[in-house]
Amino acid sequence: MEPKPPQRLSPEKEKAIEVTWYSSLSIFIVGVYNFVFNKILSVFNFWKPLHHTTFANWLCTLFNQYKDDNKRLEGICQEICEHTTVFISICVHTWDGDQTKLTDIGMSFWIPRTVESNTYSRHWRIRENASLKSQSTPNEPDTFTFGNTDLICETEIAPLLDEFLMSMITRFEKVVIVGHGIRSTMYSLRKHWKPPGSVAVLDTQKIWQVQHQRLEKVSLEEALNTTLGVSFDTYLLHNAGNDSCFILQLLQTQGRFGHRLSGTDSEKHAQPLENSKF
Repeated sequence: MEPKPPQRLSPEKEKAIEVTWYSSLSIFIVGVYNFVFNKILSVFNFWKPLHHTTFANWLCTLFNQYKDDNKRLEGICQEICEHTTVFISICVHTWDGDQTKLTDIGMSFWIPRTVESNTYSRHWRIRENASLKSQSTPNEPDTFTFGNTDLICETEIAPLLDEFLMSMITRFEKVVIVGHGIRSTMYSLRKHWKPPGSVAVLDTQKIWQVQHQRLEKVSLEEALNTTLGVSFDTYLLHNAGNDSCFILQLLQTQGRFGHRLSGTDSEKHAQPLENSKF
């Protein structure tokens, strides 16, 4: 019995098989294309921040260096006798109606010799926003007690802070910027200024959380009230200049500087800057 010749498919079925084959091939090609494209894109995105660093990328890079601020503080305390060090606190207040509008800026600096060392402070009110009054958050721009208050324009913020920071970097081996909720402080300043990458950063709020074994964030007032050894006047809070001074007082207690230091070579640096706006 002779085998039957293979039955020829109808033109409709042949066309359906051909379409199915081409569809499978197309899906495979698209998959390979997407894989290669995503690999190229990932390489591009890896290099892109090196050339076009956004503020958010810069901020993460700056703060990820010091995830445990308490350990970082301990390390700095151990190095103080070997390296001249200055702590610079920054506090910024904004208008509660628009968080991009700065009302006043406070800055203080302290050279650690003993806890009684002088702290020098300055306070600046922003001319463009001087008439703005916060309603829901306390802000007392007229109560600065530790020095002079100057009225400056927004365009003067960056030159003023840059001049001061660079003068400190040239005089001291280690410059440490301190804030209470420092990430929020830097975010408020993002449109006007950012610190040089060579400085270290400490957050007294994070140090408080570690030392008190608490997870919640606390205000500067609560941190001061719950830290033994800090002396401050409550009615002077909520002024950026005063608050910057209180931040350093809190840091001095957190670092137990009074027990660590009895005078170092940093004494020769403990005078206010000459020919400076500070």
